[in-house]
Amino acid sequence: MAGEPASGKSVLCYRWAIDVMRAGKRAVLLDEEAGPRDALGKFVALGASAELLKDKLTYLEPGGRNLDRLTAEFHALVSSGEVGVVVVDSLGAALAIAGRSENDNGEVGAFLTSVILPLAERYGVAVLLIDHKTKGDVSRYSRGASVKLQLTGVQLNVVAVRPFSKGQNGQLVVECNKNRFGDYAQGDQWTVDVLTGKDKITLDVSERTEAQEFEAFVSSDQTRAVARVYRDSYPAPVALRNLEIPGLARDKARTIAYQLRAKGVLEYSTDSDKSPLRWVSDQTVLELPVGIPS
Repeated sequence: MAGEPASGKSVLCYRWAIDVMRAGKRAVLLDEEAGPRDALGKFVALGASAELLKDKLTYLEPGGRNLDRLTAEFHALVSSGEVGVVVVDSLGAALAIAGRSENDNGEVGAFLTSVILPLAERYGVAVLLIDHKTKGDVSRYSRGASVKLQLTGVQLNVVAVRPFSKGQNGQLVVECNKNRFGDYAQGDQWTVDVLTGKDKITLDVSERTEAQEFEAFVSSDQTRAVARVYRDSYPAPVALRNLEIPGLARDKARTIAYQLRAKGVLEYSTDSDKSPLRWVSDQTVLELPVGIPS
């Protein structure tokens, strides 16, 4: 599960862990980043009761565990068959603590094959690896060694098209970049509305949008009209409040802009996710002909 900082990766993984716990299996969270206040607070906000967490969650708070040296102990956590999911937050932190470079295919490959993959292959446990992308990175994959993609069964990319907080709802787009098992195609995606308030987080997942449906979206006149506004103003950004297109409702135009940002056509103009969007000059997702009037 790859995404920029604060994109919603952990919220999605914790929600899936809650589903596993409610189904009667145990979840293991190896947390080397968030800490108990943030991690356990998210579990509670997502609806996990204190009883459920006590009975079904094994929480390993940040402690600098070198999994290369603790492989046997780590595997022993799941050997009973009671565990249904292991969440590693994050893969980059686990690699760094083990003294392995996340940019080296040999180092990362050795770590994954000896420490991570046996959890799934030997014990049948789902392993969710939370991984990072550099801020502003619009590529499909996580940063670092390409062997991460080669050795994992499923790779998902998460983009916060509307960032969320305790007092502000948001929206995520989850895109499938790889599925070894064939259930979904590359480019299939889901929109996740994140509803917050009263210390609760509710996730509302849309029906899957298949890759070919998104291609139709990209080629539509409405999408091209929104994209053209940004292309023609480049390098200047365009604030969403100023996005006005004849015949297109403002909310619809904003939604299209967010979707184009998720696909790497548009980007934030500064490091802040509250800044106006602008055209990505070297993107190849949506090429617009020059000289056609808006």
